[in-house]
Amino acid sequence: MPDKGQEAVRALLRRSPTPDLFLRFLAEATRWENVQVHGIERQNAKPGAPLDYSRYLGLRRQGSQFGGFAYVYAEHSSINLRLNHTGNNTPNG
Repeated sequence: MPDKGQEAVRALLRRSPTPDLFLRFLAEATRWENVQVHGIERQNAKPGAPLDYSRYLGLRRQGSQFGGFAYVYAEHSSINLRLNHTGNNTPNG
């Protein structure tokens, strides 16, 4: 994780129910090929504004057409996967 986001994430981890598990997940995920942790660009941010690390982080695989694949919340030690889906690919549909 970039240095500029570390203090914000440490503050969130102090309120986390399972900070060790969260850090283990980040350590494992960032060992995967080309995966990096990033802050989030806020919707109304001005061009050149710094990334935000105060709520959640994005995991991205560099070079992937899918971009970010998970959002991780240090304060709650939770992970939301982002799965792209287009069209109707359901078995019955």
